[in-house]
Amino acid sequence: MLAAGKKLKADNASTANFSGMYLPGKNWFAALPFLWVNGGDIAVQDSGKWKGMLSSDKSVTGLTQFQQFIEQTSGAPKDGDDSKDYIAFCKGEVGMMPAPGWKPGQIINKDDGCPDMESKIGAFAMPGLTAGTTSPAFLGGSNLAISAKSKHADLATDLLKILVSKDYQKQFADQGTIPALKSLLGDVTGSDAATAQAKAAENSRFVPSSENWAAVEASNVLPDMIVAISGGADVKSEAAKADAAIEATLNG
Repeated sequence: MLAAGKKLKADNASTANFSGMYLPGKNWFAALPFLWVNGGDIAVQDSGKWKGMLSSDKSVTGLTQFQQFIEQTSGAPKDGDDSKDYIAFCKGEVGMMPAPGWKPGQIINKDDGCPDMESKIGAFAMPGLTAGTTSPAFLGGSNLAISAKSKHADLATDLLKILVSKDYQKQFADQGTIPALKSLLGDVTGSDAATAQAKAAENSRFVPSSENWAAVEASNVLPDMIVAISGGADVKSEAAKADAAIEATLNG
């Protein structure tokens, strides 16, 4: 993938800001597969306390690999995010970019996208370190829950059972979207993007399961770390700073 990204960038050197792989600095979600595939993590629980793992050897290996991709393949803004990546794609400035399965729909939207590109968009699950494997992908989304003060908790529970039932979730797979049941991922049909995201979802991870995680995201500690790394800062040092901030928040 690195070789492909470098070749795309070299072959399109005449296009200003061209990215073999589009990796803006604030898109920390894009760094997670690099982190995880090398055995690293954001944070883990140890004796009831959260311990930051970004500065561990395995995490540093992944983040250094990510920095290499940024330096050698990306022309994206080092302090930018991925909110307008489809605009850069439509301008012909992007060869590849990490994105959720709905990204092609955003690319071809009629308002500010490029509908004529629909037949030229491909998709693949990020490869792993050995042939035939994929890198762990971040898999998140909406939550289904029942309010503790619900006046009809029994009915709500019945509805929840329907929503997560195999028959109901099969409809999502048949329409090319990710079902909540991992057992149905093989049933996902549709576009290249639909089948690629289903393949990626077979090997997925999530952020630390802590009630304080939202505060970590709100503090922008991860985007700040990636922006610094994108600018060439020392990976180990920036990861250690992030670890300290994450531990203080999760254990606060």
